[in-house]
Amino acid sequence: MKESHIDVQWLLLIIEAKKIGLTPKEIRSFLSTHSNNKDITQPE
Repeated sequence: MKESHIDVQWLLLIIEAKKIGLTPKEIRSFLSTHSNNKDITQPE
């Protein structure tokens, strides 16, 4: 069985973003704009 690692802090951050009404696209846009890592995957 393949194990997956979920970063709880990231999960909580995404949940909070959704609570205030941000869409997944807006979250990805924010992360790509404010990231030092320009290799962020942005699935459509």
